[in-house]
Amino acid sequence: MLALISEGTLPDIVLTRRNATLRYHAGQVSLPGGRAETGDATLIETALREAHEEVGVDLGEVEVVGTMPTSHIAVSSADVTTVVASWDGTGPLGVVDPAEVASVRRVAMADLADPANRARARHPSGFTGPAFLIPDLFIWGFTAQLLDRLLAWGGWSQPWNRNRTVEIPQDYLGGLHG
Repeated sequence: MLALISEGTLPDIVLTRRNATLRYHAGQVSLPGGRAETGDATLIETALREAHEEVGVDLGEVEVVGTMPTSHIAVSSADVTTVVASWDGTGPLGVVDPAEVASVRRVAMADLADPANRARARHPSGFTGPAFLIPDLFIWGFTAQLLDRLLAWGGWSQPWNRNRTVEIPQDYLGGLHG
């Protein structure tokens, strides 16, 4: 996955909404990314290639900052390494592969950090974790956990009401495979 954060006084991050027909995490919000392919020499190459294939980012404009520790996502049986990168934020982005990506959004880090946009999401299975309530976008699960860590890492984090709990909207549950 690629955490692509724009530089400048109002930094934002690139997010995708996954296609509702996908086998895993359908309709959910995620960072651009996917599985390694034979030609990928490193996980960084995988993240950059996938971001280019999904949202069309010009890789010449991207500067890799580092990687976050690898995390395991049990529901999709995947080990995920998130690559953190910056760019000037001026290049065009959009849906390149509509089979995988339904939409592309840039969300300001300040909006993610805003306590009014923070809550804990409760999944029907009983899982409860961080969530972000952005207009027309509900971010929960692994992506919300990553964003929570990125906010702290980047110095954007603000105190928020961790007792505020919301239900996950049906169209963000991802069907059988959550």
